[in-house]
Amino acid sequence: MNPIKKQITIFSYTLMIILVLLSGLSFLPAVGSSGSPVDSSEGNFKINDWDDSWVTQAQVEDFAEVLEDAYDILVGDWGFPDPMTASREPPIEITIEQQSGYNGWACCSDREKNFKMGFYPDYITGFAADHEPLKVAGHEHFHCCQFVHPGTPPADWVLEGMARMSQDKFSDWLDHADGSEAGTSFVRQSQSYLAASHTLDLTTISYSACLFWQYFCEQFGSDHTDPDYGIDAISTFWDTSVNPEGGGGVAMTHKALQTLSPGTTFEDVFEDFSVAIYTKDMNPSTVPSEWTFIDDDETDGSGDYGTVSREINPIPTLTLGSTISGSSETIDSWSNRYYEVEVDSSVEAITVEFDQITNNKLFYALLCMNGDDVIDYYTVECKEFNRAITNNGYDKICVVVAGLENSVTTPAEFDYSFAGEDPTIDIEFPKNSPLSYQARAGPHNDTEKFFAIVDVSYKSAAPVHGYGPDNFKATVGYQSATVLNAIDTYGKYILQIAAPTQPADGLYNLQIDLVDSNGVNIDSDSEEACVSYGEDYYDCMLAIDKSGSMSISGKIRAAKSASKLFTNSFLSGDQLGVVAFSTTAGVVHQLLELTSSNRSTAITKIEGITIDSLTSIGDGLQKCIDEFTARGIAEYPDHIILLSDGVENTAPYISSVLPTLLSMGIMVHVVTIGANAAYTTMQALAADTGGAYFHCFDPASGDIPNDLAEIYRGITEYIRSLERFHHERGVLPSGDSKTFELEVTDDMTMVEFVAHYNATRKPTVLELEDPSSTVISADYSNDKDGMGHAVWRINSPTPGTWRITLTADPDGSDMRYFIEGAADSNVEMDLLSPPNGFIFEEWGNGDPVGEPIPILVSLTDSGQIPDAKVSMNIVPPKTGKPNPLFRLPLFDDGNHGDGNAGDGIYGNLYTATAVPGSYQFFINATGVNSLGTPFTRIRTGAFHIYGQEIPDSDKDGLPDNWESIYGLDPYDPTGEQGATGDPDLDGLPNSEEFFWGTDPLNADTDYGGVGDGSEVQRGLNPLDPGDDPPNMSLPEFRLFPGDGHVFIMAPKGLPYTLLEIYRSTNPSFGFTPIASGNYSTLQLYNDTSAVNYNEYYYRFVAIQQATGAPDLVTGASEPYLVIPKQNVIAPEASILINDGAQTTNSLAVILKIISTKNDVTSKLANSPTHMRISDDPLTLFSQPWTAFSSPTSYTLSGGEGLKFIFIQLRDSQTIPEESPIFSAAIYYSPSTTTTPSPSTNSTVSITSATSTFPFIVVGGEIVVIAVICYLRKKKKKV
Repeated sequence: MNPIKKQITIFSYTLMIILVLLSGLSFLPAVGSSGSPVDSSEGNFKINDWDDSWVTQAQVEDFAEVLEDAYDILVGDWGFPDPMTASREPPIEITIEQQSGYNGWACCSDREKNFKMGFYPDYITGFAADHEPLKVAGHEHFHCCQFVHPGTPPADWVLEGMARMSQDKFSDWLDHADGSEAGTSFVRQSQSYLAASHTLDLTTISYSACLFWQYFCEQFGSDHTDPDYGIDAISTFWDTSVNPEGGGGVAMTHKALQTLSPGTTFEDVFEDFSVAIYTKDMNPSTVPSEWTFIDDDETDGSGDYGTVSREINPIPTLTLGSTISGSSETIDSWSNRYYEVEVDSSVEAITVEFDQITNNKLFYALLCMNGDDVIDYYTVECKEFNRAITNNGYDKICVVVAGLENSVTTPAEFDYSFAGEDPTIDIEFPKNSPLSYQARAGPHNDTEKFFAIVDVSYKSAAPVHGYGPDNFKATVGYQSATVLNAIDTYGKYILQIAAPTQPADGLYNLQIDLVDSNGVNIDSDSEEACVSYGEDYYDCMLAIDKSGSMSISGKIRAAKSASKLFTNSFLSGDQLGVVAFSTTAGVVHQLLELTSSNRSTAITKIEGITIDSLTSIGDGLQKCIDEFTARGIAEYPDHIILLSDGVENTAPYISSVLPTLLSMGIMVHVVTIGANAAYTTMQALAADTGGAYFHCFDPASGDIPNDLAEIYRGITEYIRSLERFHHERGVLPSGDSKTFELEVTDDMTMVEFVAHYNATRKPTVLELEDPSSTVISADYSNDKDGMGHAVWRINSPTPGTWRITLTADPDGSDMRYFIEGAADSNVEMDLLSPPNGFIFEEWGNGDPVGEPIPILVSLTDSGQIPDAKVSMNIVPPKTGKPNPLFRLPLFDDGNHGDGNAGDGIYGNLYTATAVPGSYQFFINATGVNSLGTPFTRIRTGAFHIYGQEIPDSDKDGLPDNWESIYGLDPYDPTGEQGATGDPDLDGLPNSEEFFWGTDPLNADTDYGGVGDGSEVQRGLNPLDPGDDPPNMSLPEFRLFPGDGHVFIMAPKGLPYTLLEIYRSTNPSFGFTPIASGNYSTLQLYNDTSAVNYNEYYYRFVAIQQATGAPDLVTGASEPYLVIPKQNVIAPEASILINDGAQTTNSLAVILKIISTKNDVTSKLANSPTHMRISDDPLTLFSQPWTAFSSPTSYTLSGGEGLKFIFIQLRDSQTIPEESPIFSAAIYYSPSTTTTPSPSTNSTVSITSATSTFPFIVVGGEIVVIAVICYLRKKKKKV
């Protein structure tokens, strides 16, 4: 579907739609004195109306056989729909018009019964061979084939575009024609598309769409023989088993593709076509086959398709330190633009940035070239395109931008820049000091992966975006290390590096090189003694809030239970201490090694913590620092696990101890509880120190003990680099038993099985069973009044199914539980954004309400893991309304801020950030590792959104930043701009769009087919297309403007019961209903309230009524633009150069423009009043309009050879009708004698320095007859 129809192919209609298709210049017959009727030999055609003063009987009889030849090719050879099956056919009635020029027409006043065609005599007289007559006969007869197809025909981009394309395929001669043939030309029409029409919506143009259909044939046809290469793809298009009836051209093309290339969409084809019309001039061996044209080189002489126009003219050269940029560029749906720059050899790196102002999905292709070779290329569908590339010997690059379905705002608008740079690289992490800044690589002979953070910038200022893992090389010590991923986020690159083995444990240097595509070094940086090899042990301090508020809702009891679980989650070589804080802080248990005795003491001391009064978080942190200073082991990283439910209200404060935390490299992992916690300060503390941030609602699930147990295990997994592979929460009724199955795979070298429970009595059974049915009992000694846990740590576990059995005591309450499995494994899932656990100044205190949060996750083992299913469930802060669960799918397709497709990075934007506070998340990934073993990985955490001091200039409850992101006016609180407005017609007011994270100007934010409001009402996820019912997307509507009215045709055969029609004079706002009712009743609707020369935008909403549930409502369609006019038919013309001379020795020529009014039913096209002319199709649209004048003089550009003239006409209406592009050709040679148009057909010669070409002079045009004899396509014998 096309978002905005800037130009609609016009059909006039009454109760019966009359179809007239124009080939060059067309109108209904004007008959003179008649000759005798002539029947074709097969009886399929009757030439009734002809004038013997224009043509002879013999010429008419010959043309009747040309018509039969065309019929045999179209229907017999190509299998197109047969017009002779109509009830009143054969014969088709033929008229020969009394007009000059090379034109024909085809129409069907009653499509089921009666076809008519008309031709001008110049196409019938004077040709030594039937090449031109076959061309026009085939073109017009193709229209009859299109008419006989059931249903409403598609628009002119299909009808006329296909017919013009077919002219290239009727014979070998036409297949090799160079554009100088008489009348309309496929080659010249293709040139006009490449020169200018490609910047228009493909589905709104006419003849120039022929190049798209040529591409369609070459890519999807199976008949690869000339001259009709690939025409069977068009036969499939018109096959009634594929397209049972006509309709929108995009929808019909999509159906054809499902037969020709299942899984391919119109969008896919248009993207490749957009690249192919540029790369067709490149070395075909350096580009994919779908980016080539075969027919482009089939013409004789210089008449190939030509070159597609560039947006930057003249083409600039990018030099070191320079920037080439542009702003407010626009692109329509299904159009394409080309941004080419030459590259100076001094430029080592190129940054390409295309930043969209609107919110549409666009297609980008970056092509990097040397001469005619495409060296590298990158393609992506996304809103914005930012990429840094190294200059791998390129002499030019080009960014192809293709508009897709601009369903949000049309046209799409963007800024662009190309920058020539010499980038530098700086390692920001790891560092030698403090200890927590060292990367942990594991034992020297059993290594792990680690992260590095690097800054890549130009002149140490502007960050350089767009590098991938192939642009970085890492060396640890003297060993090369594999860079598994490079994630460009928050202005830095996070590198995931597989640590190489080393001779011994210890500290090793790290060097990271920035390299180009050939591995040539651009810049390097190194850090000494920053990668630590050896067994990993840790100093951990638990800091527990014991202020008065912790006594509410059982929070202190839950905190104790989770802290005891944490104590049992660390190894005997680790050290652990406990601090409790309120008004002041005290050490509950000193930082000591976790021997059996010390572990037991720590648990006892934790259980003995009692409630006090105020909250001094800073003092709690200071006591932890003191323990690290007094008893910490120098080689052990220091971690504080801080839990609090409030804000600090007594000194010392966090700010006073933060410098010491940073100088010592102590990581603080923060857990906040409830609505009164100091979210902003606490997340900032975690971010500043490189710790993880978690939040527990108060109460979250009604089960705070298991909530905190889950969080503390998440912190354990983060510190110890464990991978959670099983996660289960639930309630076990009193007396019931349940067995949980946990799958252990052979990539796991150690596994921890965890059960945490919450009841009034401890379980009667809690045991672990291995795959051989050996039972391992649990230790209940730490149970406290029915709340406790068990941890089983198994080294070198047997792969297979392990089972945990839990039985609730029948004399106790129902038992709530948390079951977990975590492993030491090289199959890792890492959360990269939000940067939970990384030190990022750019992240700081989080983002403000309304700001979208980028989510990035990596999956690796020995390499990247693609093709996994990854999703994030997010629970926002409580708002007083039912708390929703947002499910956000994460993608590895290169279109969601996730790097390149298939690189193991999964991403998306989370947009439902309307409520300030902490958001819990749960990430789940399932897939298959590089060894073919299925896996599951789970990650939990939280992030904070702040709401203080967020500007809301118009006080409508919608923050300025959110309104600006989505295109609302932050200074207008009224109407559609305010909180109660619904500009996208989806049933959600802007305030609800803000809450749900949906786009207020896009009725179907997830593009699943169901409108946002309908999804919310039905409990579906408006951010996930996966839960939308199938077949709900609206197909293309047809709109036909007329004189004071707009006729609307809705698509047929759809499951909707109701239809609503809206109209506005603005593409985004102000839509009001003009009709609503039964879908079947409104399938044909005439809006008679339209006023001529006003721009109207129409949108449609369809409803599928439901019983016992809310109705299913589609998202409102894209806006369709139509302009009713007094006359909606464009003027057309044919061109004579020097009164039809075929050659000239002067660049100064006289153009005669033969204009004829088109008679469509009773209505005539207005006479042309203006024109523009060029001999270069690339500059035609930039020429000024001048008053129409014929004849008129024109000076051709220099250089011997075939010269083309391109002309466009328009009338003088308030909003004029502009014609298609018309063209003619003449041969220029200064050494020849000008050959005027003779009064009779004759053969002449043009002598040049090297060759002699025979010419046929034909009624004012020339036809080059090459030495090769081209025969038209032979009939197939049946």
